[in-house]
Amino acid sequence: KKQDTRLYLAALKKSLAFYAENKYVKSSVFNELYVGGGSPSVLPNEQIVDLLQYCRNTFNFSRDYPTKFTACTTNLSEGKIRVLSSNQVQQLDIGIQTFNNSFRKMLQLRDNSAEAKLKLTAAKKHGLHVSIDLLYNLPGQTVEQWKDDVEQALELEVESVDCYPLDLY
Repeated sequence: KKQDTRLYLAALKKSLAFYAENKYVKSSVFNELYVGGGSPSVLPNEQIVDLLQYCRNTFNFSRDYPTKFTACTTNLSEGKIRVLSSNQVQQLDIGIQTFNNSFRKMLQLRDNSAEAKLKLTAAKKHGLHVSIDLLYNLPGQTVEQWKDDVEQALELEVESVDCYPLDLY
């Protein structure tokens, strides 16, 4: 059974409304709308649209502010990409982590490299800028495997690649 996201969104909006009433926030003009933290792309399309509209109505933004949205390839359908693009999202930040299918399986990513690449291509086709996250320092990862991930990212012509070490605590 899927968790009901309506309760989460109600709590999120309540929290956003609380911060929006702060004197500093009320007097601020924000230069960017960034919906991130985990993967908000798990939300149904209508909830994504509602959340974007709520933020735009609740906070003051500069005239030509960009909207960026964090996504996971597993739930990034063609329809969701269209919804994001048609709701003034300019950039998707996608946690690819790796293109290596063995590492993807180890990290319990639910799609394979080819499927993930198709999602990146679809996002670009819809006019979205794409920034991806790649992990290095994966258990057993060689320098050649890391270089292969970076080369594949470059071949996809994404706008940016953020690289992070896997830290185990």
